[in-house]
Parts: sequence; structure tokens; C-alpha cells
Amino acid sequence: MVLTEMKDLILTLLRNGVLIPLMLAGFVSLLIIITIKIKSSNVKVFLVSIIAIFIALFLYEGYFPVASLIHSNKEMIPSTFSKIDNENHPILGYSPPLQGEYLQRYTNWKNEITENMCTIKNHLRTTPNSNLRSQKNLLVFGCSFMFGFGIDDNSTLPFFINQQSQNAFKVFNHGMIGYGTHQMLAQIEHLVPKEISVLNTDNLALYWFLPDHIRRAAGYSSWDRYGPRYEINNSLEYKGSFTKFKESKLRRLTQMVLDQSKIYRNLYLKPKFNRKATTYDVQRASAIIAKSNQLLNDLNTQFYVLVWDYPFEVNLALQNPDDLNLFLSELKDAQVNIILFSDILPYEEYEKNKHLYTLNEQDSHPSPYLNELVAKYLAKIINPQEE
Repeated sequence: MVLTEMKDLILTLLRNGVLIPLMLAGFVSLLIIITIKIKSSNVKVFLVSIIAIFIALFLYEGYFPVASLIHSNKEMIPSTFSKIDNENHPILGYSPPLQGEYLQRYTNWKNEITENMCTIKNHLRTTPNSNLRSQKNLLVFGCSFMFGFGIDDNSTLPFFINQQSQNAFKVFNHGMIGYGTHQMLAQIEHLVPKEISVLNTDNLALYWFLPDHIRRAAGYSSWDRYGPRYEINNSLEYKGSFTKFKESKLRRLTQMVLDQSKIYRNLYLKPKFNRKATTYDVQRASAIIAKSNQLLNDLNTQFYVLVWDYPFEVNLALQNPDDLNLFLSELKDAQVNIILFSDILPYEEYEKNKHLYTLNEQDSHPSPYLNELVAKYLAKIINPQEE
């Protein structure tokens, strides 16, 4: 009981970013007490120097969480809020929980707060109009865009796709916040064969690809240290996880504490994870998608990739933005069905009317309106066969 309460307290302090400042304050207090009791003047001078260093660290580490708390007490409307509990997963690194309902909240462009519920069942986000009796399966993959960050269960892209298809599909939403191309392949290799029947020829799969997924598949995401790692060695090979998955609880707790340190983040995490994708990373991602396409075709499932090809996203993710052309060329060579987002909604229109297509000015996640617009376009391409 006591250990559980201590763990909850530590996690609360971690989430609020105050654990490290408190630890530093405690250490400084201890040094001051020792300094007072020490009689040697030389030792006192040394300890005073050490205390000064740790006070500086305390001020540096403590400023940001305190400033954040002060800022949060001001009258302001939060941008987007979503608290989905993650579970450790031996293959995917992490996944949604087994089940649960979670509050999601976002502030629209009129500064009106919209609160929604996110329902999780069997480690997948629920699609309310999923036809559980149907033999036709719709499998969707991707990150928070496909998952439906900030919005209601009946506002996600798979919901609108099924709505456009007269609720013909049993829907499996494999999207998850922070996922990349590598998680999709791992899901197809280990989870999908258990979900669908290969005897059915009306299965459809859709992956909403963002250029940043290339970085994620290369292990450049600080939140995804235990995700599946794939490398090209003549052919694409699974190499385990980015980091040894079965680490001790103490090691993981230590890592959680370090992650809260601004010094640690600036000196270690930023150089390690804030990297743009190389040409090899691009080739790995296209190989992952090509293999996903092959495996799904073997399961009698037609696979489509929706490519978010807007230039601002490409420039942020790739060292060489022209590598997107290489990426698309390799997918075409692998006979992957590609749908460019710019064909659905030209970039100029998206930029001009962001208030229609995004949650708010600070959050570019898709709005329900954009999801419905995309679903109407996709329905013309991937609509199920008429009986």
C-alpha cells in the first residue's frame, strides 16, 4: 500500500516536472547542514562551492516547471488535451490499454472548448459504426492522425470511411499516438492475421503516412525507445527493439527521472533524437511499406497508402526533401497503391483555410471536418464492391 502510494507520488511529480528540482533542493539542504557542522575551513570552502553549483542547477531546472505552473494559473483556454494510458508491448514498444474511456479536449478556432470521449477496447480505438457482423474488414494504420487525437470516436477518419460505405465494414483502428511505419509492419506481422479471414476478398487496409514516420522508424523518437527495429541487409530484417525491452524497473524509473531534466534533454536527447531522416532511412521506410503491402496482399487485403505530402512536413522530417520522390518511386515499383493528400486538398487551400481543417491554431491534428472530407474522396477509390 505504502509502496503504491509512493510510486503514484513519484509519477505525479514526474508528470509535473518538479521531481528533479525537489531532489536538487533536498541535496542542497543536506550539503548546507553538513557544511554548518564541518569545522575545517578548507572543507567548508569546498562545500560552499559545491552548494553554489547545485543551487545554479536547481534554479535552471526549477524555473521551467514553476513558470509553467504560474502560466497555467492564468485565465487561458488549453489548446488540446488527451490523456491516453499506454501499456508496454513486447513487440510494438507500447500500445493503447486493453480497454477504457478517456477524456479528450480541444479548443477550436473560436476559443470554444470541445470535450470528447475516446473509447479503447481490445487495445484498439473503438469505431462506433463498425459492423461486427460483417465479413468485410477495414484495417487502418498510422499515428495520432488516424487514431483521432483530440476528437470523438465518431469523428475519426475510419468512422467516416465506414459511414461513406454504408457501415459495410468491421473496422480495426490500429492507429496510435506517436506510431510510425515500423509499428504498422509489426502489427501486420503479429496481430492482423488473427483478426481477419483470408477467405474474404473484400478486406481493405489504409495507412495514413506522415514523413515524420520515416524518422520514427529509424528510432529518432524519444517516446518510442522500445519500438520494433527494422534494418535493410540485402532484404528487410527485424532486429528486435531500438532498446533492450526487458530492462529492470529501476532502469526504467531512472530513465523517466532523467527525461524530466532539462540539462539531460538538451545535452543528450536533442542531439540523439532531433535528427532528420537520411536517404537510408527513407529507403528503410519504403521497404517496410512494401513488405506490409506484400503481407496484406497475401491475406487478400487491398492496401492503400495516404501520403501527407505537404512541403512543411517534408522539410521538417527529411535531410533532403527530394528524397520524398525517391520514397514515392520505390513504393510505385513495389506496386503499392498511393493516394497523395495534395490531390485531395491542395496545399494552398489547406493553408488558406486551416480553421476548417485543423483543431486550432496551435494544433494541426485533423479536424472532424477534414476527416469527413478525406473519407468522401477515399470512398470513390476504395468503396466496397456492390453485392
